[in-house]
Amino acid sequence: MDILTGIIPTLVKMIEHPGNGEIKKEIVMNATKEVLKVNNLYNPLLDAAISAMIDGIAGLLKN
Repeated sequence: MDILTGIIPTLVKMIEHPGNGEIKKEIVMNATKEVLKVNNLYNPLLDAAISAMIDGIAGLLKN
């Protein structure tokens, strides 16, 4: 999980532009999955947790 907490904010900041929120979320989600796959940590059951983390981090970065 340390990998996730470190990489998701970076990915969200990289594509931080107004509009197209769902498209940006999908980009971050796919990048996060690929990082986890490379490190042999990916499990499809993590998708909901990853999605919630992305939403939370995006919300924090907006403020």
